[in-house]
Amino acid sequence: MRSVMDARSVAWGVDSDHRAIVMRMRIRRTIWRPPASVKIDLGKLRNKEVAREFRQRTKESLERFSSDFDGVLSADEERRAFEDAIQKTATDLLKADKGRKRMGWFTASEAVLMAAINRRNEAQKRCNALWIPSAADREELRAPRKAVRRAVEVAKEAWMMKLVGEINSRESADDQRPLSPKEVWQVIRALQKGPRLAVPITPLNLRKDQVSGTGALCETEAENGEVMVAAQRKTFDKTSFFDPEAVNKIPLHELQLWMD
Repeated sequence: MRSVMDARSVAWGVDSDHRAIVMRMRIRRTIWRPPASVKIDLGKLRNKEVAREFRQRTKESLERFSSDFDGVLSADEERRAFEDAIQKTATDLLKADKGRKRMGWFTASEAVLMAAINRRNEAQKRCNALWIPSAADREELRAPRKAVRRAVEVAKEAWMMKLVGEINSRESADDQRPLSPKEVWQVIRALQKGPRLAVPITPLNLRKDQVSGTGALCETEAENGEVMVAAQRKTFDKTSFFDPEAVNKIPLHELQLWMD
């Protein structure tokens, strides 16, 4: 609300009750966001080469930080320099891999899928631009559509095979950590859900007593349908009455023939 400076409706010479709404508002050009925290993967230290490089870099960083202090370092300054050296080395060397989060089937094959989708879209645009597409034009559109469906099938199959590969062996050569039971079960659950990650929808269950709205719920879909049909019939079977004079008293807009 603080961003809106002014708002009003305008007629713009059109005789209608549907008027446009215009407003002036302030939009912030830049939005400040806190920097993302760097996640440290301590499991990489299990690799002897990584541990050796970590010690070497920490020693070099400690020497650089120590040079910032003039004279002899006190115990507190030496501790601070050591902490800064460890933090700097961990941020540079032990940063968690971005690929640790499992990608979906579309993201994993996005380049191939988007190429097929773009070719399909271009063919669809050319077909839509024609006044009456011929049989040859529709046949030309059928091939890109088929290519998209095939690319989706291949992407889903590759995604599932990659999940199986995560259980059998590590995908990255530099990841020396053993596969934990938690990761195995995450892969198994992902395979159980499937590529679409569809969520089953529970149908709405009605109350058996629609008059009071209380009581037990319907147990089966057939019973649920019977209660719904009975409630709809009871609603639409009612006969209502109205006064024609009351309808005539409602002010109506003047007929605008020029708008036809």
